[in-house]
Amino acid sequence: MKKFPSFVIGLIFLSVCSFAQQDLQQLRFDNNKYYYFREPGRSGNLSVDVASKIPGIILMSTDRSAVRRMNTGQTFTNGRGNPFYLFAVPALYEVLLSEDGNRYKFGQNGGEGDFNSAEVLVFRNNATASAISVGRYIRPPVKFSISGDELFTDPSTVDYATQQFLRVEASENQTAEIRINRQTERGNVFVCIFNEKGEFLAELNPKDKNDNSPTKSFVTAQTVYVIPLVGSKFTRQANQDLIQFEVGDPKEVATVKIEEI
Repeated sequence: MKKFPSFVIGLIFLSVCSFAQQDLQQLRFDNNKYYYFREPGRSGNLSVDVASKIPGIILMSTDRSAVRRMNTGQTFTNGRGNPFYLFAVPALYEVLLSEDGNRYKFGQNGGEGDFNSAEVLVFRNNATASAISVGRYIRPPVKFSISGDELFTDPSTVDYATQQFLRVEASENQTAEIRINRQTERGNVFVCIFNEKGEFLAELNPKDKNDNSPTKSFVTAQTVYVIPLVGSKFTRQANQDLIQFEVGDPKEVATVKIEEI
């Protein structure tokens, strides 16, 4: 398993009370390959226009205080002098439970062709836990919260309903293997794994240029959160940025226009 010591993404800082009730979790990350960032001049403001977004993608922005979940056609100003972060998370939409391994589908219709954005397999095969290396934040982290009712937990004693995020329980006595298939149609979607302390553990890349293995996996001996993130790109003309989140070769899943005013 490849390590990523040059950056860290943190997930899920819980109080004792919120952990017991699964009430509120907080995702924190600081690697700019997963988000778009722009900061206006001290007296400037950013005009935001969500040009498009497919339903299977959760599109979020933050100025490090308030967090917005955005939809197609939404427009707003970000606040004078405030920084602007934008990122896209494929939402969990289907769960297939089996004794041979559980399958989780994210980002419906959000991949190239007929593919979704990401599929994750979870196996209970007593595999040896992967080595981990926890790094430090290299810049102030971006934050957003997940409510407990948005989380689906593996293993589960209840049927899947409408949860949008995945939590995988594991221990030293019962490890869990989290696996994806190499799939160019899902390229640019990074399946990120975090522990309950908010520390980044691993990234599974379905189009890893440095590793052509047919599958990518991470074995955990602790409870983790599995969060796919779509990489962003942008082009700038005059004072306007066009930010695109694309999957595969490519399929556009969200487009946002930003302009300083």
